[in-house]
Amino acid sequence: VLASTLVPTGAGNTWTQNALSHDHYNFGFTGEGVYDVSLSISGNNSGAGTIAPGPYFDTASFRFVTGNAIAVPEPNSLAALGLAAIGGTLFRRRRLA
Repeated sequence: VLASTLVPTGAGNTWTQNALSHDHYNFGFTGEGVYDVSLSISGNNSGAGTIAPGPYFDTASFRFVTGNAIAVPEPNSLAALGLAAIGGTLFRRRRLA
């Protein structure tokens, strides 16, 4: 089974699962970076068991970070840190005077 990020639909981007079975899948990435992945699932319940019959569909999104990702601070965090440093300096100068 092979999935491609280049084409959102089509051959290689779909898996078929047999009823009352399970499989395990692994995902690998070819390079360092941040990968946003959306997985969708759909199925049809025939009405057996306690789950209501009918079609079911769901989508989940995941973010994978590979390699040595460096955290980049948000501009608001840097501004707050700068204001705190300026405030501390002014407080110290006023206290020493």
